[in-house]
Amino acid sequence: MHGESEISIVKELQKILNQKKEQENKPYWLKKAYSHVNLASKNFQGIWSGWWKSKTPPKLEVDMIFVFEDIGNILDNALMVATEVKFFQEDTKRNFFEGLQQVMAFSLFGFDGLALWHIFSEKIDDSVINSYAQAMQEIIRGYELPIFYLATKLSNEFIFKIFEPAQIEKQEIDYLIAWIGNFCNDENNRNPLLFHDLPLGPHPEEIKKRRNTLKVLLKIPV
Repeated sequence: MHGESEISIVKELQKILNQKKEQENKPYWLKKAYSHVNLASKNFQGIWSGWWKSKTPPKLEVDMIFVFEDIGNILDNALMVATEVKFFQEDTKRNFFEGLQQVMAFSLFGFDGLALWHIFSEKIDDSVINSYAQAMQEIIRGYELPIFYLATKLSNEFIFKIFEPAQIEKQEIDYLIAWIGNFCNDENNRNPLLFHDLPLGPHPEEIKKRRNTLKVLLKIPV
């Protein structure tokens, strides 16, 4: 396998996806894929303070950001999806809910969609993966969280066996990314902080300002 670390896997995923875009334009409505975007960087803080004259929200790094064309043009023509990736090795002591807190925190920055991707080593038994994946999916569905949850086993060739949200033996990365985009494209699955003025919660207009700052950082036309 191309490296047994989370960082190397994310970098390889981005590389393979970019190659598919160049050679096959798959998925066709994906415009850009980023990896390891540090929202604590001086660049982001400079853009933030320059535009809004205030402190940035809590510091975070986003494992992967996918920018799709927003076909519905709900806010504008960009659909930005923040994805937290967690890699489970054979001797992992990680909990089944790893990454949930991070992906929920991403909503504060104004991402349109949110995704949590658990990647399991091919050395882990399917029954173990199923138990992790089902427990995580029960939480997301039980609380009706607007998060796309993906649980996959990774092979040496970077072909994936999918456990959640459906059981599929073999798929390539462009299929999975398109799946994420299709889910987040649904207005009902968008980041609720962008649309709903909740009691004691942040005002949607403030979250939209943060979203505009993200677009500047990612060099997406505002």
